[in-house]
Amino acid sequence: MNFLLRLRRFPLLSRFVYYCMKILGVELPSTVKIGSNFQLAHGGVGVVIHPDTQIGNNVKIYQGVTVGRLDIHRPCNAGFSIIIHDNCILCAGAKVLVRGKGELSEGTIVGANEVLKIKSSLP
Repeated sequence: MNFLLRLRRFPLLSRFVYYCMKILGVELPSTVKIGSNFQLAHGGVGVVIHPDTQIGNNVKIYQGVTVGRLDIHRPCNAGFSIIIHDNCILCAGAKVLVRGKGELSEGTIVGANEVLKIKSSLP
């Protein structure tokens, strides 16, 4: 899996890598900005991450995690984004749902099967 994550840096291969990861059960669009030492534990099976997400350094995401929008009934606006700062851990089955712009502070641990709702913490 880490090999595929390194390949997504190349523009010509990013779409191929996206579909390979999707076959393996990971939806991680090429628009997601990922810092160094990012880990998808257990192959990242069932992980879904919104395209407007930024992931910091030393972040570990376990299987079954969803990072996405809280207000899916509204049209997507240009002001939407999710920032996961350095040294965060998203445990198995965690759901991080954001309305507008939101962020997880450095060192945050979201427990297994926990649903975390964030409402516009950024201007």
